[in-house]
Amino acid sequence: MATRREKAGDEFDAEEDTRGEDEWGDTIVFGDEDTNVQMDDSSDDNDDIIARGLSAVKIDSSSDKDSDAESPGSNDLKSPEERAVDRKRKLVNTVRRNCDKLYVEAPRIDLNLMHDFTESDLFTIDGDSILADIFAQYGLDLSHGGQLLHLVYLVELFFKDFQEREGQFHIMFFTKAEALWHSDPLKLLARRTIIQHLSHNTTCQLITHIPHPNSQEWKEYIEHYHPAFVMLSDGESLDKKQGQCTLLRLLLMSALSLDVDCAFCSPLERSLRSVNTFYVEARRVEAISHMPQETMTQAYEHITQGLTLDSAECYSEQELQQISDQLEVAVEKYGISNVQMSTSRDVMTVIACAEVIKNGLKEMGENNEMDKVFLEGASRAFILHAVLLQYLPLESRAQNVPIDENISPSSQGLMENFLSKINYALAKSVASYDTIRSKLTKIEAIKETKSLVDLIDGRLLHVTLYLLQQYTEKDIKASYPAEVLSKFKCLWQVTCALAMSNLSGDDLKELVTAPIQLFQNTDKELASESDSNNIDKGLVPVTSQLCTDYAGDLVKELASDREVKLSSASPTVKRRTFEEKYHWHTLQPLQDDFEHTTDVEASTATNTFRVNPTELQKEIGLTGLRKLYSSLGLLEHEIKLAESRGVNNEWKAKQLYQMWRDKQGRANYSQLIFQTLDELGMTEAREKLQVKWCEKQSTSVLKSKQKFGRYMQRYGESLEGGSQGLKQQTIIVEKNADGKSRQSNAGHKGQKKKQGMTNKEKILQGKEQKDKEKADADAGSKWSANLQGIKTDVAGNKIKPALKKIDDFLKHCNSDVWKVQAMLAKMECYWLAWKGVYFGRKGQKIEPSLFSDVTDTHPMYYPIMLFVSCQETLQYKEILSKKQMLLVGAFMRGLGFNSLAENIENMDDKKAAGNKGSLKPLFSQNPPSPDECSIDMTSTRFQLQFVGQWLKRDERSDKDPRVANFIPDTWQRKLLDAVDSDESALIVAPTSSGKTFASYYCMEKVLRRSDEGVVVYVSPTKALMNQVSATIYARYNKNMPPGKVVCGVFSRDFRRNALNCQILVTVPQCLEILLLSPCRQEWAKKIEYVIFDEVHCLGGEIGAEVWEHLLVTINCPFLALSATVRNPDHIRGWLQASQDFKRQQAQQVASQGSKKKNKKQQTDVGNNAYTVRLVVYEERHSDLENFVYLPKPHSNGKDDVILPNDQVLSDTSEFVPLHPIALLDLKKMKSQGLPADLTLSPRETLVLFNTMQDVYPDCQHMKKLDPEVHFKKTPMLKKQDARNYERALKKELMRWMKEEKDGETKIGEVVGILKRGFQQEEQTCKEEWNKKENKVQGGIFSDVAAKENFAKLIRQLNDQNKLPALVFSQNRQLCEKLADRVAVSLEDSEKNLREEFETGDMFKNAQKAASKMDKEAKRSRDAKNKTKASKTQEEPEHDNRDDTDGVDLGDAKYYLSDDPLPNCTLQGEGTMTEEEVKEELHRLPEGDTSENLCRLIARGVAYHHAGLNNKQRVAVEKLFRMKYVKVVASTATLALGIHMPCKTVVFVCEDLWLKPLAFRQMAGRSGRRGFDLVGNIVFFCVPPQKIQHLITSGLPHLRGHFPFSVSFVLRLMVLTHNSKDQRDAHEKVLALLKHPFVCHKAKDMEEVVKHFFLFSVDYLIHAGLLEANGTPIGLSGLATHLFYHEPANLTFVSMLQEGAFHQLCKPNADGTFSESVMATLVMVLAHMFGRIVMPMSMVNKIRKEGVHSKVVFEAPLPDPFSTILKKHNDDVMNVFRSYVHTVCDYAARRGDSAKQNQLPLSKVAIHSEHTVTSPSSEHGDLMADMKTSSNKSTTLSPFVMTSGHRDKDLHMFDADISQAIRQGVHIEHSKIPALTPAEELKDRRGKPLYINAYAYDFYKHGSKKLVGRENRLQSGEVYDKLNDFRLVIASISVALVELGPSQDNVVKAFVQLKDEYYEKFASQFAGVKNVY
Repeated sequence: MATRREKAGDEFDAEEDTRGEDEWGDTIVFGDEDTNVQMDDSSDDNDDIIARGLSAVKIDSSSDKDSDAESPGSNDLKSPEERAVDRKRKLVNTVRRNCDKLYVEAPRIDLNLMHDFTESDLFTIDGDSILADIFAQYGLDLSHGGQLLHLVYLVELFFKDFQEREGQFHIMFFTKAEALWHSDPLKLLARRTIIQHLSHNTTCQLITHIPHPNSQEWKEYIEHYHPAFVMLSDGESLDKKQGQCTLLRLLLMSALSLDVDCAFCSPLERSLRSVNTFYVEARRVEAISHMPQETMTQAYEHITQGLTLDSAECYSEQELQQISDQLEVAVEKYGISNVQMSTSRDVMTVIACAEVIKNGLKEMGENNEMDKVFLEGASRAFILHAVLLQYLPLESRAQNVPIDENISPSSQGLMENFLSKINYALAKSVASYDTIRSKLTKIEAIKETKSLVDLIDGRLLHVTLYLLQQYTEKDIKASYPAEVLSKFKCLWQVTCALAMSNLSGDDLKELVTAPIQLFQNTDKELASESDSNNIDKGLVPVTSQLCTDYAGDLVKELASDREVKLSSASPTVKRRTFEEKYHWHTLQPLQDDFEHTTDVEASTATNTFRVNPTELQKEIGLTGLRKLYSSLGLLEHEIKLAESRGVNNEWKAKQLYQMWRDKQGRANYSQLIFQTLDELGMTEAREKLQVKWCEKQSTSVLKSKQKFGRYMQRYGESLEGGSQGLKQQTIIVEKNADGKSRQSNAGHKGQKKKQGMTNKEKILQGKEQKDKEKADADAGSKWSANLQGIKTDVAGNKIKPALKKIDDFLKHCNSDVWKVQAMLAKMECYWLAWKGVYFGRKGQKIEPSLFSDVTDTHPMYYPIMLFVSCQETLQYKEILSKKQMLLVGAFMRGLGFNSLAENIENMDDKKAAGNKGSLKPLFSQNPPSPDECSIDMTSTRFQLQFVGQWLKRDERSDKDPRVANFIPDTWQRKLLDAVDSDESALIVAPTSSGKTFASYYCMEKVLRRSDEGVVVYVSPTKALMNQVSATIYARYNKNMPPGKVVCGVFSRDFRRNALNCQILVTVPQCLEILLLSPCRQEWAKKIEYVIFDEVHCLGGEIGAEVWEHLLVTINCPFLALSATVRNPDHIRGWLQASQDFKRQQAQQVASQGSKKKNKKQQTDVGNNAYTVRLVVYEERHSDLENFVYLPKPHSNGKDDVILPNDQVLSDTSEFVPLHPIALLDLKKMKSQGLPADLTLSPRETLVLFNTMQDVYPDCQHMKKLDPEVHFKKTPMLKKQDARNYERALKKELMRWMKEEKDGETKIGEVVGILKRGFQQEEQTCKEEWNKKENKVQGGIFSDVAAKENFAKLIRQLNDQNKLPALVFSQNRQLCEKLADRVAVSLEDSEKNLREEFETGDMFKNAQKAASKMDKEAKRSRDAKNKTKASKTQEEPEHDNRDDTDGVDLGDAKYYLSDDPLPNCTLQGEGTMTEEEVKEELHRLPEGDTSENLCRLIARGVAYHHAGLNNKQRVAVEKLFRMKYVKVVASTATLALGIHMPCKTVVFVCEDLWLKPLAFRQMAGRSGRRGFDLVGNIVFFCVPPQKIQHLITSGLPHLRGHFPFSVSFVLRLMVLTHNSKDQRDAHEKVLALLKHPFVCHKAKDMEEVVKHFFLFSVDYLIHAGLLEANGTPIGLSGLATHLFYHEPANLTFVSMLQEGAFHQLCKPNADGTFSESVMATLVMVLAHMFGRIVMPMSMVNKIRKEGVHSKVVFEAPLPDPFSTILKKHNDDVMNVFRSYVHTVCDYAARRGDSAKQNQLPLSKVAIHSEHTVTSPSSEHGDLMADMKTSSNKSTTLSPFVMTSGHRDKDLHMFDADISQAIRQGVHIEHSKIPALTPAEELKDRRGKPLYINAYAYDFYKHGSKKLVGRENRLQSGEVYDKLNDFRLVIASISVALVELGPSQDNVVKAFVQLKDEYYEKFASQFAGVKNVY
């Protein structure tokens, strides 16, 4: 079906918020009275509402001070009441206009709610909004008094859908909002009934105590629950004139003013994994300052009071007591049993009927006997109808109601009045249900709640009256089962008693005849309309083997004998198959192996060269050119036309060549020219041209290849740590003696240890010993040489220089013995430094550090480093002497760590102590004495508090011969083992943990194995793809056979060596193209391994099904890597199931003695290939700590310029630590536990213990968890010890929740204490900013606040050594502005410093000195250049000192330079030279963007997003990695796998696109392995509730998406039919079909998927794209070529087949096509491809502003396109409805009837509760006749049929068919390939929707700015959408060129359109290359 936004964008780039700040997508502000919005001119329509509410509302005259001024003198004639009404009217109309303006102008986006919120966030659904939209839905019958059952069914379906998606929501019913429905008694009854029903019969949480959305209670609710968004109606379903619409829009205004986002429930579009709707972000709508809450409250009150009716009011307490007493008396009087009054419906019915009778008799008086009779008869009939609701089966209620014209005019008004009153009376009873229930203690029936949903069925009531009247007219007595009669009698008796009337309660005669004569005649029988036999059901018989093997059982059961009329063939092509030979958009062939070689001989053999028209003209002359092109097919007038365009012979030659190329189409141009030259006798010219072009081409290709190789090498070096740290491996294929390749490292695993050593090994061992002795001797000498200098420094109290000397020695020392000596010296230096600090502070308390990574300025730095040195020294405990251990222990005793010291001293008792006492220190007389400089803290707490990041990990020390550069951990060795065993593996490990190295090991293994095998690396984004390919270039070098290369890449818009490489780096969609292409199956068989990086994209919103397809389709082992998978066991189970199926297939092939190659494949691969390992590693290398940045107002009197020495930079108080436990939601914790990946640093763990102990000091478990007790046997902690302690504390926390009394309260106290610091700082920050003269617009969490304070944040991080940093925001323009703010701040600082410096004398002296130095340097250069012989007589060098003036330039030289001052830039020294940086920047394309980037990079800052081209992004990435740039503000382009490690990650502003999964990916960038021990996460201007959501929300479960589309099924059929190895293709496709992820452990979905597959085949046969045997025919190839754009691709094929494009494309005389033809082509394509749907309100707003564009399509397409489109759409929907009927019929035959009678959410069953005894057949059996006359259905739900629908009415529910069909049948509506015409596009309520005409408008005016402004496309979206549309045109052009003859007008027209659209596009977007 038509979707709001087709997902045809660039699927390979991460999502971004592309809204521009100056465009419509940014903030809007709404005024009060000055608004120009003209909605509905309904100002006078509120008069009656205001008047009715006047007496009840106190008027505040101050609310409209200027009301009298509007009409001078007129108010003197009005009474106070009239003036009050005027003020109210003005207030209401003002609010209404503002609400309407807000609704129209609020920027909205199309959002998938399920992907963003439901699993973790609470959201609120406005119940009245849901009711408003459901009431407006087509198909719900509210006539004849209405009925509730269908309505309740729809309501339950709505909420059930969210519950099944694990949505966490509240349903809000505002108390005063009930007035919306007071004028309609049925809707009022429905509202009250649904509230009672949902409260009593479901688990939904209802909120009903809040009066209205402007009340204090609503604010408190928002503050307490912080809902992610409020779901509400747009109000279009309600009456605007009566103020109902304004009430709902006041909720929109209120929610947005409270910073709560809003989602509209009106245009919901559902699929298996998505619920899309329009969404409004509160941060995009500024606070409505001119609309006070008081004003909105008064308006709400005025409107609701005007809508309120007395008849809708509830019973008073006194009335309820009276009713209850009377009811109990009547029940007791008549002896009514629980069977006779068994349900709440019975109680509600008698109360309501008694109310109506009692009031009716009062109104009628004594003389209106006829009305009394009607009242009594109608009441009797209603009670009978209530009894029938209990005993009549639900299916029997699907009746055809007599037409309204048959109702007697005299009775119609009476009946309508009666039904209105009965509904009001029922509504009053239901509203008081809980009170009545509490009072009726003697009546058990009232406790039953399920019958409340079925209080009235007006259709059944009318049918009952009709049949009874028919019986009477035929003189037949009606008969009933005894139970029915008995129940009716009792209920009627009680009704009469309650009504206190003189009606006869015992007379049942009226039941055998008609109680009232309602109809004029009853001649027509109410016959059943079972139309199932007249509806197309079943599928076309299919003989495809694939269909039989996959769903053979269903094929037989669902087959039909229908004849199929195939579509006619296109005039363009014959019916033939289509092969994917060319790249989608580039029209370049997808070449195999040697076809793509650049070898000169290969080019010569094929005569494939680049044609140079100028050289051709020079060789044969202009006359020869004319002959040549005439022979090649150009006509004389075409030659003249081409020559007329050229100003000289060279240009004429170019024009002739271009015209011939355009006419010729795709061809080998050079070959055709050479052949024609030979035919014309110009052989000599041909030979010269051939040699010349061949030489040029080979040279050009070689240079291009070398240039590209150098670029990739440098790029790869930046990824691998620079050229010095990178050693490129030369790969050699290892072969056995017989010449066959053998596997390297194959025998590593499980090698047996040899019993003895060989002579060779002994010799090597001896050599190693000698080398060790020499290293010890050399190290000893160096240590002795350095020791004296170290002692001198220590003696002079120069501890830092001494430490530097020791560190330099340790860095180059290869002797463990001397390392120990140096480490001991280092410990002593730290001890001496600590002594100085300790005695200097004189007992002052040391405050804990804010950041874990302390610097040498912190007072605890030296004891920390002393302890760390102790840890490092003890790593060599095997060689430590006893005295050395005693000395180490002495240092610990000096710190007060006596128990730890004792443990160290006794670490190895076997060692002899030698001389008594410890080793004498190097620099002191005596070792430290116990507690000499104690830090007053136990060693355990000290380690947790200060040493957490330095704690040692359990790492292996044994090397692995397979890895040269490091020692892999155990889990990493498992990966290597899996690769060695050719096994598959799913690897889940944190970012930077080292999982990617297995990928390169796998690549190397395949490279060494042979020259033929292929390994494919699948990347989710192009950015990561580029990075990986560069790494491969830098890592591997291999001498490949001719035509083969090591690495190739293949993406949507770029391809290089895709099919002749050994390592292919690609994106999922492109690999799928290759694997499903019939002509690429031989290449696919070469694949030996596939590596899936970031495999969690399997659960993504776009393209996730492609990952599923690949994982199941490949026939080789794979590695699947991810850092963020919540349910790895489930995924591994699915993958293993698919591998088991492949194993079975292989075994069947082997057992059947299949072809030898299949046998060989099975033998080579082995069973290991079908094993999927699961490797999970949870430990990050570095801890992450969270901070919130709360800046204080800063002003230093210089326009807020921050100078480098400003004290604000060293202030860390603005960084507020955020403990993860402080963010816990107790309710979520109670239901879901703690998030599995929520981790604490050791310091945070200690803080948690201290807090828990303070809250619950008497807890015995906590005493055991005291660090001193818990670690009693582990004095020296390791990282794993701290992690286990953290787990124990979290386990204890959960024990409190589950077992402890008041445990939840205690946890709340813990959370409160941990949160207190942040809350206090936040409040202080707000107060300080509020004091500022100019408050920050939007508050401290707004974008404005972010821009204002971002520069200070970055400069503070720089001063505190927390850079490099990545700053994430999904708003591209915000990223650019943040980077610019930093640069501007640094530039302003430099400007001030330079101004200050230039006013001093030092500047003048420095200028003189610099001038003199320049002159001296010039003289020196002149002397050097005089003669070479005088080289040796060079002038002496000059330093930076002026000998004359004695001025040392020093820092002044920076001020004399134009380069940024060192302290005014963030540039790092890095590993790149200035020349390398300049070269990198020189590669950037010209333009403003590159200039701006260079300016920012000069300040060490940059930005990064998908709007930059590849060169710009790569430059930023490279400079950041090489430490030249320190700060990058980026969108999510750097989140997925990109190697951009940093020390700090900053999240800026509230971001809708920032989700828990993306947060973890981004946060994982911080904490560089090998550089940073702790990663810092800083939240800046992010609201606290968003932070809580990000940190405490668990990762989402990865779930399968619906796996197929119609186009995908067609691709599978093409693959199985056109592959050379059809058996292999068949098995591959069958494995894919049988194992969708969504079907794993979900058997019910298997049939759903099978049904859809068969429907797709059925449709394709109808569409003429498949034959019944599965053979693709016609334009099937074109349809698959455009498969990304379903359903537009199928519609386009239909138009092409019907000849519509041939009717349009009529060329001019010169062969070109007119502008009108091109414009019409664009219009047609824009109707189908890249659809963006806009609501009516937005379209109206745009039109009122005045536009230059079409903006939207609303008129039909020109014929014949419109006719074909409608016919195609009808054909699709007819097949689809047939499919629905077939599936539902199949379900019905399988016996699911019992399920159909249950409401979907509450599971309340609606059926006959008792088996009733049928009466005698001689009377009219009312119930039997109803059963006979009821409509029969197998498709529609019986609940839907209660509204009078039948199976043939299925087309009425095309908008959302799932709400109409029987339960349990899943129809993936989003996959139905129908394309609704623009003029017919509507939502479920029938409201029009419009198709954005952005692509057409751009073609007409060619302005991207106009598209953004008038078509409401956001800044980045303009490029993406237009580029996608451009590529669609290119795709069609490529396909048509391949399919049709080059002279076909349609082919030529699309080629021309491709070029014209490209030219317009390229003129607006710089840097776009024409690849066509």
